[in-house]
Amino acid sequence: MKSRYRDGCFYCEHNQTQVERMVPIIPLDVSTFYLNRDQTHPGRAIVALDWHVDELFELTAPMRQAFIDDVAQAAAILKEYTGASKINYGIYGDTVSHLHFHLVPKLPSDADWMMHS
Repeated sequence: MKSRYRDGCFYCEHNQTQVERMVPIIPLDVSTFYLNRDQTHPGRAIVALDWHVDELFELTAPMRQAFIDDVAQAAAILKEYTGASKINYGIYGDTVSHLHFHLVPKLPSDADWMMHS
């Protein structure tokens, strides 16, 4: 596993950029559940690992399972709270490499429900 902290990473530093982008909701077992300030989809949230790794495969199997369990717990909370029909999951990292999931609650009434390219 790589470093547990990376300079310049707002998830590691808990700096002003992080404050501008998200609000902490609750700590989970190995991650933190945040509400994204960008509410393009009401309830849009993030689950970020509590230490720095770039890739999911960098975690040991038990840590990976714990992180996925946290994501599932956050998604269940989000679905109940928002009444969403579906929670969409995204892992990116090309602009912020710290391992995190985007959770996006969706409803059939959303303009982009079932859009096809």
